[in-house]
Amino acid sequence: MREMALGLAASFFFAVTFILNRSMELAGGSWTWSSSLRFFFMVPLLFVILLARRNLGPVWRDMKRHPWTWIVWGTVGFGLFYAPLTYAAAYGPGWLVAGTWQCTIVAGVLLSPLFTEQIETQNGTVSVRRPIEKQALFISFFILLGVVLVQFQQAGHLTWEEIALGIFPVLIAAFAYPLGNRKMIEHCAGRLDAFQRVFGMTIASLPFWFVVALIGWATAGVPSAGQTAQSLIVAISSGVIATTLFFIATDRAKGNERKLAAVEATQSGEVIFAVIGEVLLLSAPFPNGWAFVGLAVIVAGICWHSFESAKTVNRPAPPGFSSLAFLSRGGRAVRMILYALLACHAAVIYFWISDWDVLMTPVGLVVWVGGVAVSLAILHFRPNIHPKLRSMLTTMTAASVLAAVCSLIIEWAVRSMP
Repeated sequence: MREMALGLAASFFFAVTFILNRSMELAGGSWTWSSSLRFFFMVPLLFVILLARRNLGPVWRDMKRHPWTWIVWGTVGFGLFYAPLTYAAAYGPGWLVAGTWQCTIVAGVLLSPLFTEQIETQNGTVSVRRPIEKQALFISFFILLGVVLVQFQQAGHLTWEEIALGIFPVLIAAFAYPLGNRKMIEHCAGRLDAFQRVFGMTIASLPFWFVVALIGWATAGVPSAGQTAQSLIVAISSGVIATTLFFIATDRAKGNERKLAAVEATQSGEVIFAVIGEVLLLSAPFPNGWAFVGLAVIVAGICWHSFESAKTVNRPAPPGFSSLAFLSRGGRAVRMILYALLACHAAVIYFWISDWDVLMTPVGLVVWVGGVAVSLAILHFRPNIHPKLRSMLTTMTAASVLAAVCSLIIEWAVRSMP
């Protein structure tokens, strides 16, 4: 759970990247400067941090011993990650870039076979490739469904050029970031902490960023003062704070593919934070019904990942966790039902508050009444479900009923007025 909390905190600071990159592009700034300035600013910031912590030496020594490892995977993990993101921001809105970026939660799981782990056998220690965690992959696709629903709101207003140039570069970044990060985790093998690893990868990727900056100087001239200031904010928020938090979380989860997938899935929180940020700062339209359902699916998926990753810890499971199912082997199916119910309640609450006419239809009433009835049945007949799930389901069911009652009272009061 601590790893996921760190991942969610990182996603909040990462969201600043998508909002400010879009802001800089709208102001006429070049993507080349938006990307390269971030890493130029990161170098002195991280240098001061490591100098204060007195652990700069181990990084230099390791980079001298393995220069090409650092250059290759630093460029992949930082260069091929951030340059495509800022390029895409020039052609698509922040919510599109942030949403497409969530493909990284699936990419991280699919990349697992590229890495090995040491296993003790009767014949000694052998290296085996890590398997793809099918359950983690399924949950990641579930979260990705929520991301698609969030983007469904404005997808119809995009041109094919915006879709192509706003999505395909981000897909490259979505695979490059977890690949570079995991390769450096494997290389460092616990010798270096997250701050040291971020600093080393930043230094190693500088040749790439110098080339990008030269392209920017030749095509767009020098950056404006506003773009420079916003790039500094991105460097501090996303480059130092978010990246370090995320690397700490992945360091803590290393060796456990399910927990590592759960940490990477927390990056879907960027979509939520990016949507909120663009609404508040860039006057973007507020999410409609489908987008709200998508946000609920994302939250439910992150909760699902957290519960599944908690089961991998070597300690007794909480009472009722293993006996969640209606049938002896139906635990996974029932958990899916519970998470779907939570998402359903969240969507219903939104419609009762914003557009209750949607629910005052036969289909809407069936969905609402059915969701409440199934929730009450589960709470009544399954008293031994996981305490956290029980609490969440109880709260959302009560909120759904309360929202309906309040909406009906308000509507009655409005119609009763002369």
